[in-house]
Amino acid sequence: MVDPARGDCYLAETNRSNPTKTITFDSMYANSTFFFSPGGDTGPRKGLFDGIALNSIPILFEETSLDVTYPAYFPGNPRDYSIFLNSDSEDLMGQIRAIPMSRIKELRENIARVRDSVAYLPDADAQDATWVMMKELERYKRN
Repeated sequence: MVDPARGDCYLAETNRSNPTKTITFDSMYANSTFFFSPGGDTGPRKGLFDGIALNSIPILFEETSLDVTYPAYFPGNPRDYSIFLNSDSEDLMGQIRAIPMSRIKELRENIARVRDSVAYLPDADAQDATWVMMKELERYKRN
């Protein structure tokens, strides 16, 4: 997780002898400004959805994720609510530190607009994760 306000990166520790002292992934995402989201075997990882649902900004390393995978799951332009970093750079943290607070604020506002698409909401009319899945199944059936 990455939080410039807390002093850059931090890792959660697991405590198998006392699970109540283990930091949960939900609390990590909720308390982080950014989170690294490398591509998974079949596109986006579960952590991508979790992080966005908890208002953390995803940092991606593959443009394919932005241009091909994202549109199937999230509305709008993925560059409006995520950061793409060049993983060949030796100074990833420098790239993150260089992001202005005004851009971070804008990214979080945009995440708030797409967050419902990764959540399961009680409102039957909401365009939530269930709605997104059903639309994709409908599209798949037509093809």
